[in-house]
Amino acid sequence: MRNTPSALLLLAMLVLGAGYAAAQPAPKPTIDHAWARATVAAVKTGAAYLTITAHGAPDKLVSASTPVAERAELHETQRDGDIMKMRPVESLDIAGTAKVVLAPSGLHLMLIGLKQPLVPGQHFPLSLTFQNAGTVETEIVVERAGAAGPMDMDHGMPGMMPATKP
Repeated sequence: MRNTPSALLLLAMLVLGAGYAAAQPAPKPTIDHAWARATVAAVKTGAAYLTITAHGAPDKLVSASTPVAERAELHETQRDGDIMKMRPVESLDIAGTAKVVLAPSGLHLMLIGLKQPLVPGQHFPLSLTFQNAGTVETEIVVERAGAAGPMDMDHGMPGMMPATKP
């Protein structure tokens, strides 16, 4: 069998194409509706809420950080009889085309060791690290202390499912 230039070219294209596809980074999730409630000076914890939208590939949220707090942890609120309790969650699995909402009374990012109070109208950066997609930066907007959602709107947005534990 004789190697022809077109057969070699086709083989080279297939090999290079497979290598190119394997080298592509995972699509980065997008972050929307990122907000936090205002806090008072004596309180050294706060919470951030947001919506994560995956774009075709499953991923896992593994950590978060912000310069306004010593650390940011993924937490879940659970009812234990008449008492609401929070506990840390190690990571959050995100399906390939999911919208996951972190909201009050559910999964949220706990901001521990606030360096200063969160003031309504303030904006601060938040970095989310995903297992496959790497780091995604977003900006948190601080709403009033009793806010129900971004711009104090109802956080139950149509078509979005609240986050569930992994």
